[in-house]
Amino acid sequence: MNKFNSELDFALRNFIANPENFLDGLTLVNSLHSIPVIAAAQPYAIAMQGQKVIPVFTNKTDLDNFKKEHPSAKGQDWVERSSINVLEEAVTHRLHGLVFNIKKNGDFANSTIFKSSELVQLINTYTTLLNDVLGEESWSITAVAEILYFIRIYR
Repeated sequence: MNKFNSELDFALRNFIANPENFLDGLTLVNSLHSIPVIAAAQPYAIAMQGQKVIPVFTNKTDLDNFKKEHPSAKGQDWVERSSINVLEEAVTHRLHGLVFNIKKNGDFANSTIFKSSELVQLINTYTTLLNDVLGEESWSITAVAEILYFIRIYR
């Protein structure tokens, strides 16, 4: 696992602990856009709670433990992939969603299941906000002056 996966792991842990926190949601979506997960190179899903999900990982330890528990995982080529591409794969194959860092025991603070539809909605909502804030219109001289004004007020 490289530094980038650990940043995604940290963002995921914070979001799971505080799903209603705006900044944690924003950080997670930004991380999903920019930091790869470890996933099978080819379409690969497992049955979980009666639904087919794609397992993805933010660290090698959880992946190694998963491979020990699921013999079918040993034959997969596990690579770093874009979370968005893996989500698109789940939608295309009509799978229930993505399961992050699935495990039977240990530290569950970074383990969760996202339904495909809910993850698409989360990503779209926060991406729209990011685009609005970071778009060219938001960085006009007037907008920057207003931002600086509010920064001075709240210091």
